[in-house]
Amino acid sequence: MSIDFEREGLLDDCSGEEARLARAKLLERLSDDGVPLEDLRRAVEESRLALIPAERALTGDAAFTVSEVAERAGVEAELLLAEQQALGMPRPGPDDRVLTEDDLTAARVLRKLLDAGLPRDGILDVARVVGQAMENVAAASRQLVGEALLQPGDSELEVALRYADATTELTPLMASLLDHQYRLRLREGLRQATIGQQALESGELTGAVEVSVGFADLVGFTRLGERLPAPDLGRLAGRLATMATERAEPPVQLVKTIGDAAMLASPDSAPLLDALLGLVADADAGGEDFPQLCA
Repeated sequence: MSIDFEREGLLDDCSGEEARLARAKLLERLSDDGVPLEDLRRAVEESRLALIPAERALTGDAAFTVSEVAERAGVEAELLLAEQQALGMPRPGPDDRVLTEDDLTAARVLRKLLDAGLPRDGILDVARVVGQAMENVAAASRQLVGEALLQPGDSELEVALRYADATTELTPLMASLLDHQYRLRLREGLRQATIGQQALESGELTGAVEVSVGFADLVGFTRLGERLPAPDLGRLAGRLATMATERAEPPVQLVKTIGDAAMLASPDSAPLLDALLGLVADADAGGEDFPQLCA
């Protein structure tokens, strides 16, 4: 039975007949694909209707509960839930059929990691790190693709179809790129790691390694925030991140950037000092278009 979306009030905020027709077509497509009316209503209220097809392209067909995935993968359900939470994802209810074939595959990988001797707590520690990192990766890639594909005058239907197609085409490419970058970072970390006699005798890796840490801060960033619009502040922070990345050559590592500051670290203080001084010089070379740096 078809739904009268106009009577349901789902077209009320559309500006113009063309926008109403486009939304009605999108709502009909999603309804035919099995999206419940209440989910459509919520998406309209939250101004995210055009993103639903892309979300569904990533989700796949949800068919399993946590206990069903746990049984098929040979993993404790509580461990799956703990990993979900460690990754920063919502904890599904016991009867919620929200897990997919991809979730089942991931659970089987988790089983293999346990069988390889990796400890449960260690796996959850890594999951927490991955969750925090992937939140930033997902946000950055979403912003990149979203801005590249959004065009002036688009209707919700056009955006929805374009984003869904891009999600299907680009996600495997991004996954391959992330795998490559992970291997590069792992290789670089191994090149700087050590296993000394003490570790061989004890069977435990040294937990603490002495490093030098340095910070570079944009001078007057708070005052700039009072007179510059948010996009301009974002561009300044982006330039700082780019400059810090370019200066952070091994053994120096860019630990993180937080708005107006960059944190770098190195096991050797001399290259760290060189990187910080170079970063200050880069800021000075930016002239009046870029604030000074204090390191």
